Amino acid sequence: MSDDQSTRWILWSREAAGQSAPAAPFRPPRADAVKPAPAPAPVVPRPAPPSGDLVPHAHPAHRPGSRMLSAADHELVEEIVRNRMITSEFQPIRDLRRNQIVGFEALSRGPKGPLRSPDRLFAAATAAGLVGQLDWVCRATAFRTMLDQDLPPSISLFVNVEADSLIEPCPDDLLETIWQATARLRVFIDVTGRALSRYPTEVLETVRRARAAGWGVAVADVEFSASGLALVPALEPDVLKMNHAALSIGAATTSTAISAALAEVEQTGAALLLQRIEDEAGSQVGRSIGALYQAGRLHGMPAPLPPHLPAPMMPIPLREVQPGAPETPWDILTNNGAHVAVGGRYEGVTYLLRTFATEAAAAALPPVVAVVLPDNGMNPQQDNGVLYRMLLERCPLSLVAGWDVHRMNDWHVRAADLPPGHPLLDQFCFAALSPTLSVVLVARLDVRRPGIVDIAVSHQPATCRQVFRNIIDVMDTLEGGIRHGMTG
Repeated sequence: MSDDQSTRWILWSREAAGQSAPAAPFRPPRADAVKPAPAPAPVVPRPAPPSGDLVPHAHPAHRPGSRMLSAADHELVEEIVRNRMITSEFQPIRDLRRNQIVGFEALSRGPKGPLRSPDRLFAAATAAGLVGQLDWVCRATAFRTMLDQDLPPSISLFVNVEADSLIEPCPDDLLETIWQATARLRVFIDVTGRALSRYPTEVLETVRRARAAGWGVAVADVEFSASGLALVPALEPDVLKMNHAALSIGAATTSTAISAALAEVEQTGAALLLQRIEDEAGSQVGRSIGALYQAGRLHGMPAPLPPHLPAPMMPIPLREVQPGAPETPWDILTNNGAHVAVGGRYEGVTYLLRTFATEAAAAALPPVVAVVLPDNGMNPQQDNGVLYRMLLERCPLSLVAGWDVHRMNDWHVRAADLPPGHPLLDQFCFAALSPTLSVVLVARLDVRRPGIVDIAVSHQPATCRQVFRNIIDVMDTLEGGIRHGMTG
């Protein structure tokens, strides 16, 4: 993903990226907003003059050939995208505790004709290489409809994020609507298990940018995707969405997904939303696992937004993510009571690394892995090349920080070079995190005794999550940090 594309994904930029564009005009937010929205100051590259041409995204690994599409449908989907011929319907989300509508999921529709249904519309756009642009059009249409309806700002709006729009910049003519949505709407972006599997590094970036704007993050369909499920603890979503139909038939990774969802709710307080509720029996299934936010035909059909709606007594929770104080993995483990062994030898680090890394590589649900490679003679990478390759091949996302590691960057590897003198260059760290596995190994040289190593180990999920947050924060800082699309 280029700097330009990354910068314009939602409108937050890295400190070193792009130039500022003037802010779009806004109406002041309503007085009953859940959180007062400061005036926006979007930071994006200056848009190039519009060419009027549709340019399919150039990601060859994910673009089916246009030969799969009839000439008529190809022409039609281009017209739909070019002329923004999309409408939105909205599926209500009900809070069963208080028996009221607290949000909507935006559902896109094409114009009357063969591409009216979203399935056919997106299939045609995918075949034409236009699905990323179509996704932006659908999202902006939902935003504009919600903005114009002027419902209480504590009503939540869930918008889908197609995998291909993670690598597609926002079209220039839609930027103002996206900016206004950033300032005035209570938005949750919906990331699917498919997107997590196909674009894990882009999803990680997208989630952090969304949170920089105060948006929520929902993860859906993880019961169909083992890779997506493995990423849930690292992303720590605000909402977990599950499909009632999948739960009813026990499909795919459903059992693991239910356990993972309940563990995530316990760890972070995430909300659980059960979809496709058709009848009261289905609703009771949701209640049995604590899914008291529900959507489906029982609670309301997709339809235009209502003209009026009371403000929710309690909006869908949007967790406040406060940045923690900079800490090294060693500090995190020792401050949280991890097991510490002092006075060891380098061979002990190698043994423990092989033990934990083999467990991670062989796990039925391969975890997300984070590795810090120091520059102090305690780098076990050369001794464990085969093991590292196993991890890189099997794990859905790997984070690597260290000295001169940028060459490892790949579609599912995010690598960042640590500058000379960085505190992390004095310690080795291996961490693996999934719904079923939590382990952190940290080692540092004893500066007073050459050849002696101190080792800390933790299997506590909360400690492992904290290490991951810290390493991701370090990587973000090295890349310039995420600059909010608003000031005030």
